[in-house]
Amino acid sequence: MLAVILHIVYFVILFLAFLQDWKFRAIHWGIFFLLAVVGVGINWGGDGMELLAILTKLLFVLAVMSCLFLYISLKEGRFINLFKAHFGIGDLLFFLATVPLFKTENYVLFFISGLLISALVHALISIKKEGVTIPLAGYLALYILLLKGIELSTSFNPFHHSIL
Repeated sequence: MLAVILHIVYFVILFLAFLQDWKFRAIHWGIFFLLAVVGVGINWGGDGMELLAILTKLLFVLAVMSCLFLYISLKEGRFINLFKAHFGIGDLLFFLATVPLFKTENYVLFFISGLLISALVHALISIKKEGVTIPLAGYLALYILLLKGIELSTSFNPFHHSIL
């Protein structure tokens, strides 16, 4: 029963994250905290909750963000503040808040496929608009809702079953 309640709460939080990011291009910080706490509750004791697995996923995010920082800094010829115009701090917080949900390998796949799907969806939605920011955390929230829907309606768990 508790698992059902946690999943319902998680669905509501993800939907709120999407709505806030879509409308305001910002998400209240409390949403990230709730996502992390409920995510831990959903996956308590499961794959990906070991300290080494969590540290591995956090190091992966740090490595990607460091590479992005270096790439953009080299491209612009000066050190830049990555969060000023290139990547939202809410997007980073969303990636960090979703760490407890996934097995390590599946988290990497979620990270990469989520970025690709978000870019594709945004490109299709805003074909004629220029300079529009991408509500990345909102798109990722919808993506997790889709993955959770697959998990709850089939016997396949995209968060912990081996996808590769």
